[in-house]
Amino acid sequence: MRKKIVWGMLLLAFLLCLTACKDDSGDVTNTPSSSPTQGEDKEDSYFSTKLSGFGERVFIAPGQEMGYKSITENGVFFIDKKMVYYTPIGENGSERTVALCNKPSCLHMASREEAGVPVTCAAECPAQTGVPFCDNGYVYVLTNVNTQEATGLQVSRRLLEGETWEEVTFISGYLLGGPPSVVGYQFVENGKAYLTVFQVQNLETPAGILQNMLFGVLELDLSTGEYRMLFEPVEEMYQNVYYINLVEDMFIYSYVSAPMGLLDEICKLDPEATDFVQQIEDLLPDLATQKVVTIDMKTLEKTEIVNLPLSPISLEEAEAAETYFVDTFPGGAVYVEDAGLYLKKWDGEKAKLCDLEIDNVVRSNRMTGKLFITENQYTLDGVLNFRRAYWLAEDGTFTDTGKWELPVLIQLSLENGFTVAQIPSSHMVDAILPFCLVREDNVDLGQVPSVVYYTANTSALQ
Repeated sequence: MRKKIVWGMLLLAFLLCLTACKDDSGDVTNTPSSSPTQGEDKEDSYFSTKLSGFGERVFIAPGQEMGYKSITENGVFFIDKKMVYYTPIGENGSERTVALCNKPSCLHMASREEAGVPVTCAAECPAQTGVPFCDNGYVYVLTNVNTQEATGLQVSRRLLEGETWEEVTFISGYLLGGPPSVVGYQFVENGKAYLTVFQVQNLETPAGILQNMLFGVLELDLSTGEYRMLFEPVEEMYQNVYYINLVEDMFIYSYVSAPMGLLDEICKLDPEATDFVQQIEDLLPDLATQKVVTIDMKTLEKTEIVNLPLSPISLEEAEAAETYFVDTFPGGAVYVEDAGLYLKKWDGEKAKLCDLEIDNVVRSNRMTGKLFITENQYTLDGVLNFRRAYWLAEDGTFTDTGKWELPVLIQLSLENGFTVAQIPSSHMVDAILPFCLVREDNVDLGQVPSVVYYTANTSALQ
């Protein structure tokens, strides 16, 4: 898990920008042929493909691998050069990409104010950048605004078949958290968006002003623009969101946390040292913990399930580790304690899953309603050797799989039967890009998935 975490405190400038994505679908065209043809039904044009069993949840900006996008049962939405685009997805992988404009003759060219070129295309969003998604007949765009005049999250929308954009709300003081800070996904469900947001805190250090991010979670009603904070930002020196989910009337929030005492340690460092930044990064693993909190959606009462050190990432840490966090999934939180692997369910019930060999390290891959857990051992040269693997289901069923590993690297499970996975290039056909949307049932069977529903350009990682 810790290898996935990017220490966002040092990358704040990247997050504040939320600049327009590159064309990471690989097939955007600005020609009349990329828009629906005359006489086509708009619903069929924009939503020509529906993935069976995908579900109605809209997944927003789901981690670094996919960039600033949203994924629905119908396709992927993203912004390129001010324009909102949509790519249907299906068994043939990425299909044609279209601009969200219903004018058959439109060239989908962006306006250029400096050259006197006005807005001519309905797909051009007023904020010119952000994260788009579609829900209940509207296309929405979430945009961070960070200027001298205002700081906040702007929410705009337009009827899917319309041309005029309107502002739904402006959430002052909060900015949208996204890659690389959110390892999990944000989502829309039943007309409400569940977003990780942050406030900027300026702290004085010997090296000058350090901009710190204080994360929280809000629920936004898309029809009214009203919102409520499910988890208010907490004044801590470092935070990094790991996982959010809504399971019936319970909201699950898991995040990496470091106390304000980290600032005292930073102030002891020499700001003139050439490795000053590296020293700060080295402090974080020693002080940070993983917190898992449940929130009652009716009362907003919070219950802390675990507060544990992070999983070891070196041989030295592995030898010294006795208790550490492993993963969070809809069934509960999984952790290691005194050479045993445990599951703590949301009602507080604690169950021992198995005994572990001393110094072995546990890793996990989250999939729909279960975890694929591997027990590994570090060698003297720092390499992790595979030992054994288990399936842990949401109901607590724990099964030894035998000695085998998953054929792909799970980057992000959408927990709906689909996952974003990295497939070894040797298994890919025609140089398909490695970050792919695939069905988990193929992975379950130990197979390299033969069907890829969408591929994401690795430029989204840069």
